Amino acid sequence: MTGPKLPMGSALPSPLSHSLSHNLGDRAKASHGPQTKIEEVMTSPAITLASDKTVMDAAVLMLKKKIHRVPIVNQDEQVIGIITRADVLRELEGLLKI
Repeated sequence: MTGPKLPMGSALPSPLSHSLSHNLGDRAKASHGPQTKIEEVMTSPAITLASDKTVMDAAVLMLKKKIHRVPIVNQDEQVIGIITRADVLRELEGLLKI
C-alpha cells in the first residue's frame, strides 16, 4: 500500500491529527491551567507525513520544522501512526552500524 500523494510536511485538516501536537507559543494564551482545552494550545494545521516517505524524509522534516514527532497518514489522510526522533535515530544508527 502506498501513502497519499501529499507534499512532504503537508497539513492534515483532521481534528484527531490536530490534537496530536501543540504550539508552545499558544501556551501563554491558555489561562485555565489543567482545564485548558486542547484546541487552545494545539498546532493547527498538523504537520504530517505520508506513509510511503522515507526515514530520511522524516529526519529532514523534523529538522526543518524543529519538531520531535510527526503523525503518519495513509492515502485516506487518516493517522495510522507516529514517528519520533528516537525512531529516526534508531534507524539511522542501524544503517551506520554503530
